[in-house]
Amino acid sequence: MANKCPRCKVNIEFCFCAAMEMVETTTAVDIIMHYKELALTSNSANLAPLSLSNARVHVRGLEGQRLDVSSIFRPGYTPIYLFPLENSRPLTTEAIADLKLPIQLILPDGSWRQARKVIDREKILQTIPCFSLRNMPLSQYKLRREHFADGMSTFEAMAHALTVIEGQEKTAPLFRNFTIMVDQNLKERGKIPWNKATAGPGLRRQS
Repeated sequence: MANKCPRCKVNIEFCFCAAMEMVETTTAVDIIMHYKELALTSNSANLAPLSLSNARVHVRGLEGQRLDVSSIFRPGYTPIYLFPLENSRPLTTEAIADLKLPIQLILPDGSWRQARKVIDREKILQTIPCFSLRNMPLSQYKLRREHFADGMSTFEAMAHALTVIEGQEKTAPLFRNFTIMVDQNLKERGKIPWNKATAGPGLRRQS
């Protein structure tokens, strides 16, 4: 980790922290991350605190440090859980209109198997409304193979949910940040040609 940026996780040469645009949202975001994801460059949830002033990441599964999920609830917010369960409601502007604002968006992070277990193990999450995204654009996450054809990364799911809640104009920078994060990881993996002049973010790809 000596040559890795502690915030964006990639090699210092490819660090994209300075290129991130911070977005101010009324909605609060809390991500429950599996501990195995914490140091992975391909993990998209690490991008949330770099992009949102009102986002927090909580790590579960650390040895000797059990996460008390009840402690992440924010006073004065209406909590909702984002995950495609069989009985989850579609997240729509109409559904949001029925909720008391501001909203606290809670979502799990990890592999599909790890994320699916969160609500089963944390019974308190079963007491709040559960929503899922429907008819979303195809994922632009090129760093891992998705479990389902319509699957997407944690950050993309968060950004799309915030778009429903707060509008596209507010959340457009989140998708730009995500594109930079993916490109920088692809450069580090040698999937995008680069040299010292093009190692940093925000530059055109070389042909």
